[in-house]
Amino acid sequence: MTLHLRWLALHAPMNISEYSQPIKSFDYQSPAPIQMMMSIMDHKSQVFEHNADQIRSRINQLGSQDVVRDVDKAYLNQKVSGLVNKINSFGGQDLSDPGISGELMGLSKTVSADPTVLH
Repeated sequence: MTLHLRWLALHAPMNISEYSQPIKSFDYQSPAPIQMMMSIMDHKSQVFEHNADQIRSRINQLGSQDVVRDVDKAYLNQKVSGLVNKINSFGGQDLSDPGISGELMGLSKTVSADPTVLH
């Protein structure tokens, strides 16, 4: 019974009298400027694609190095494959974030700075 009275108190129509004041409504105002948000997301998308292209280019550059011996070629392929697996483990990360893209580029530099790969 108490629950019913509580619901009735919250949902019952309000009494109107000569002292009642109408609710003042305001014009709708968007919570965020849509055009500005769209331009920010467009810029973020461009940065994301640029950073992804740089990482792809770096991996392709590492994988296409001229290696004479088969042992060295297998070693390089193993290192590049490990690099790709590490990059894939970043899965849902935002490549438009300079910290993330810098970390991924740093991972690729560890492969290129490997003494076995250099010689």
